[in-house]
Amino acid sequence: MGAELLPVARLARTRSADPGDETERNYRYQHQYGVVLLVAVRRGQLPYVSIYCEHHEDFLGERIDGRFDGWQIKTSKPEGGAWKLTSPALVKSVGRFIELLEAYPDRT
Repeated sequence: MGAELLPVARLARTRSADPGDETERNYRYQHQYGVVLLVAVRRGQLPYVSIYCEHHEDFLGERIDGRFDGWQIKTSKPEGGAWKLTSPALVKSVGRFIELLEAYPDRT
C-alpha cells in the first residue's frame, strides 16, 4: 500500500545486534552517577579537587585533605531484580574495596 511503517516496526527491523548496545545499557547508570558526583562537587557538597574515572574504582574522588574516596557503582539489569548481599558482583566489589584499603591504608 506504500504506507510508511510505524516507528516501532521500523525500530524492530533496524535493531542492532551489536553487543556494545547492551554493554552501554549496563553502564548507563554508572555514567549518570558520575554526573551526580560532579554536580555535588560543584554545589560544594563533596570536598573533591579531582574525580578520576575507572582508576582503581569506578570513580575515585581526591579530597582536599589528600585522601581518596572510592566509588563502586553497581546496578543490575531490570529483569534481574534487586541485589542480594550474596550476589557475586556485589561480593566482588566489596573485595575490591578491601584490596584498595590494604594497598593504600593511609590514602583511602
